[in-house]
Formats: sequence, structure tokens, C-alpha cells
Amino acid sequence: MKFNYKITSLLFILLVLVACSTLKDPKLVSVDKIQLDMDSSTEIQNNISIISSMKIYNPNWFTIKSNEVDFKVYIDTFFVGKANIIGELNLKKRDTGNVKVCLKLQKDFLESKINFKDTLQFSLLGSADIPYFPKKYYFNLEYKIKSSDFVNSITDGLINEGNIKIKEVKIDNLSVSNIQFNVLFNVNNTINMDYVINKLEVDIYNSKSFNKVIGNSSLNEPINIKANSVNEFSTTVNVNTLKLGASLINSVMNKQNSLFMNVNAIVSYKNILFPFTIRKEVEYNPLTLQIRLK
Repeated sequence: MKFNYKITSLLFILLVLVACSTLKDPKLVSVDKIQLDMDSSTEIQNNISIISSMKIYNPNWFTIKSNEVDFKVYIDTFFVGKANIIGELNLKKRDTGNVKVCLKLQKDFLESKINFKDTLQFSLLGSADIPYFPKKYYFNLEYKIKSSDFVNSITDGLINEGNIKIKEVKIDNLSVSNIQFNVLFNVNNTINMDYVINKLEVDIYNSKSFNKVIGNSSLNEPINIKANSVNEFSTTVNVNTLKLGASLINSVMNKQNSLFMNVNAIVSYKNILFPFTIRKEVEYNPLTLQIRLK
């Protein structure tokens, strides 16, 4: 019995040593569902926590498990913040698994002004405690992502058409050469964080191709949006009816007309700028001045 026990122990030690010497780095396949962590209410005023889902491939002939995986995240050579895998890491042998990751963006990153390239090179440098391994396992995973996908995913968590929208459009004044629209915006901030709308521009087009601008307006004064608040503000847009040409005559004959509105806004949080766009079709009757948003 003792001899069998020694043989078993020796084989186990050899197995561990072989596994350590042949351990291959997992491959980061994709990063999905990047979003703000709305549950971190106690920290959100000083930090941004991002939750994402990652697909990781384990090329090894054995399962990799760990209850503690921490790493640092870099964009190119710029330190972004610290992250950890939520829950247990369990990657089956030669298989792809999903893990949930929490990234806390560090203060220097939030306060810096970074010009994002078209493609971002992410590097994940960290360590993991793996059972039966005599020392920590250190890894370096790399992944490329379009900067627009990264920024837009965060923007959707911060502000979207569900919480900022055009509430109402009215005609304030109508003349032969000019139509004056009043556009009322409603911002319903449902998250526990303040942000600022730095700039908001409204352009009116005569067709859904959005080629020819016939009127515009802009709000250059910052609009402070408090956490968990409902806000309303308005702007006046002047449309030059002479630019409509024959289409205006046809619209009067048909008792209706369609104009197309494009709203571009810049939302700022912790010195990070997030672009936001709304597009709407505005139907109006030049005789009755009735307006309908489509």
C-alpha cells in the first residue's frame, strides 16, 4: 500500500511539473457587452466601473480554474485601470469559456484627454492563483477593438434615446421667408451620476438623405445634469423657407410637409467626452401649424 501511495504521489508531482512547464497562455477571443456598472452607487461619483463579458480560449490539455484573477489594463502603453474576474474562472481544456470582468478606470485616465485611434490595442497584464500550481501564474493577454465600439458602448450606458429625447416641437413664428421652430428636450437621468451636456447642435434638413441644411441652432452654454433628475431645456431653430423652393409650394397644396432633424450632443463625464446623436422626422402642416414627430 505504501509503495502504491508513493507511486501515486510521484505521478501526481510529475503531472503538476509537466503541466507547469507546458502551460500555454489562454487567448482572449472577444470582448462583449461593455457597459457601465450601475450597481456601484457608492463609488460612482469618484470612479467609473465597467462590466464586460469576455470569451477566453484555453489551449491547454487540462482545465484552468481560479477563484482569484486580478490584472491591469492598458491601452497601448497608457495605464487604464485595475480589473478582476467576477466569480470563478473555469476554462475547460481546449475550449472557450465566458467570464465576467469588472474594470475600475483609474483617476489619471478619467482626468486625461486622450485622442483615441481608430483601433485600440488593449493589454491585460495580471496573475492568477491556480490550484496545484506551486507559484502564481502570470499572463499577458492582448486584444484589439474599434475605438467607436468602445466609446459607444459606454455612451449607451450613460445616455441614450431612452433618457434624452425630443419631447415637443412647436412653430413659434411663420413668415414667407422663415419658419421658427421651438424644440423642447427632456433629459431623464436615471443613474446615480452627474454629467454635463457641453454642446448641443440642431440641424434641419429638407430630405431624409440629410444633405442640405436649411436651418440650425446651437446651445454653447453647458447644461448640468444632476444624478437621478428630470431636466428640460429648449432651443429655437430658424428654417429658411426660400431654401425649400418648389417643395414648400407642394407641401402647402398637400397640406403637409416633412423636415428632418439631426441633433448632435457632446456629453462630458470626468473629462471624458461622449458623442450622442438623435435623428427625427418632423411632419408639419403649414396651414394649421400642427406638428407630429415620427
